[in-house]
Amino acid sequence: MASIQSVAIWAKRLSSLILVCLYWASRFLRYCALVAMAAMALIVVIHVTMRYLLKTPLFFGEELTIIIMYVVIFGILTELFVRGEHLDVAVLVDKFPPKFRYGVDIVTNLVAVLFMGVFTWYAMRLAVIIYREGYKYEIMQILPKWPTFMLIAVSIFMSSIFLFIHLLKLLKREKAQMTERKGEK
Repeated sequence: MASIQSVAIWAKRLSSLILVCLYWASRFLRYCALVAMAAMALIVVIHVTMRYLLKTPLFFGEELTIIIMYVVIFGILTELFVRGEHLDVAVLVDKFPPKFRYGVDIVTNLVAVLFMGVFTWYAMRLAVIIYREGYKYEIMQILPKWPTFMLIAVSIFMSSIFLFIHLLKLLKREKAQMTERKGEK
């Protein structure tokens, strides 16, 4: 029978492995987003040039640009959470004492993790429905819609995992500070 200590060691190793995999997946999505951004710029240039010179723009240029914009936004989202460069509005919260800021951090992280969990669930369900029904984009009939929705779901899921880990770190830090305060008394 395994002891609690050995289970804790394996749990820590497994969580480290998951974090490494998520980190590299977020890096991969980041580079996909960078390539997609370059492709989007190229498509827009070709679209505008053809419209100006030939008076006939690319018939699929606008729709493809929108698809690529989804790839860029949701491809880079996880990387922003990994780096901690996501949107942080702290103008008012920074004026309050540390305990209140800590409470606000906990509540906002918890709400964000729950929201992202629900969003992931619905995005996955929608991607599966779109896959089963065989939906394709209106103008570009060769492209199925489900990979775009699956990318959105995976990106939000990975971001929610990073937020959950951040929430656990906040709780662990507060527990350590409370233990330290008790030791001082």
